[in-house]
Amino acid sequence: MTKLNLKPTAGYLIIEPLEKEVKTASGIYLPGNAGEKPQKGKVIAVGGSMFVDGHETKSPVKLARP
Repeated sequence: MTKLNLKPTAGYLIIEPLEKEVKTASGIYLPGNAGEKPQKGKVIAVGGSMFVDGHETKSPVKLARP
């Protein structure tokens, strides 16, 4: 992964999608155009808190650093 100097705005995330599976659990290899887009990813950055109706709302997710 390339380091990017992106900072999401309040209430948003930056997510890196995980690689698409090329082999099923039973051992069958899938061609490149088969299958679905990955629905899971790794959170890269979390936006700060935002104000809604005068109240501060923090992001419901946290970035876990290894």
